[in-house]
Order: sequence, then structure tokens, then C-alpha cells
Amino acid sequence: MKPEEFVFRDGFLYIINHERYPYIDTKGMHEGKYSIDVLILDPEYDEPLTLEMIREKYPRVRKVLYESALKGIFFTYGNHGDIWEQTGETRGYA
Repeated sequence: MKPEEFVFRDGFLYIINHERYPYIDTKGMHEGKYSIDVLILDPEYDEPLTLEMIREKYPRVRKVLYESALKGIFFTYGNHGDIWEQTGETRGYA
């Protein structure tokens, strides 16, 4: 299945955005390179999502990790042009 054909109906989506943002810890002020948004999908309440729908909502997205109870799939955007690619898999929760 091609990445653009995936439809996410349940499970967890980790959306990794390439953006700089300031944060403070015990060692002072720093600049982060990535932010992560987590979506928990419930098929009874949430509409299915595609990678393009995620890209529309998160324009600086670089990677998406989808996890269900039995597998996980990594997707990367922009490594070889303006396309999504499947870049890895896991078994069970990663």
C-alpha cells in the first residue's frame, strides 16, 4: 500500500514537526528543533485521517508514527521531494 492510501481510523499518531521553539530547563534557555503532537484516534468519535489531511493541519510536519495494538508504521515527508514515504515498521507498541 502506498503512503498516500493509508487511512488512520484508530490507534495513536505521533506527529513530529520541524520547527524551532524556545524552552527553559534547569540549565537555562535553549532552542528546540522539533515539536511532537500526539493524537489518539477513537473510531466512534473521530473522523478517519490521511497523511495529506495531517499535512494540511500541520504544514511543518516531517515524520508521522502510527501505532496500533499490533504494529507501528513510520512515514517521512519531504526526503525525496514533496511526497510521503514509508520509512519503517514496528511490531506492537514501539
